Amino acid sequence: MKLMSLPTYQIIQLKNSSTEEIEKYLTPDMNLRNPVVFDLKQMRPEDQLEAVGIIQNFFYSQNIPHQFPYGVYLLSHLDKTVARLMIVSQSEELPSFFNTRKSKINMKESHLADKNKILQQDIMNSGLQKVEEDLQLFNQQHRDIFNLEKERKFYHQILKEIL
Repeated sequence: MKLMSLPTYQIIQLKNSSTEEIEKYLTPDMNLRNPVVFDLKQMRPEDQLEAVGIIQNFFYSQNIPHQFPYGVYLLSHLDKTVARLMIVSQSEELPSFFNTRKSKINMKESHLADKNKILQQDIMNSGLQKVEEDLQLFNQQHRDIFNLEKERKFYHQILKEIL
């Protein structure tokens, strides 16, 4: 049985915000096999903003999901609200799960990786619109649960004070 390696970050160092340089890294399947990090820290803030715009425009104009199957992250000093893409200011803020490992994966991890591969294909086949709708519904249901629990605790506190 062939052991497949776990996905690790593909780090892309960008030196300037020229459209040509950035577009040579942008492909529709760039985040299918591993998460991608665009390191913009060596650029000036104005150039970082321009690069973020080019990268974000690529994903939205092509209707390609940047959150799954693996995320696309921007390593930048820009504010997180500048773009809908995930912006982190330090590499330590990236999910540690995808950091490089020194050992090979075990059998259980191999089975999980195979299952993950099937799930990735399902996500890509189901379409971005359906997946985003499902995620929004999931998020809304959890917000509702949180709000109801908060309200329950509030009433419980009032009841304790009365009794």
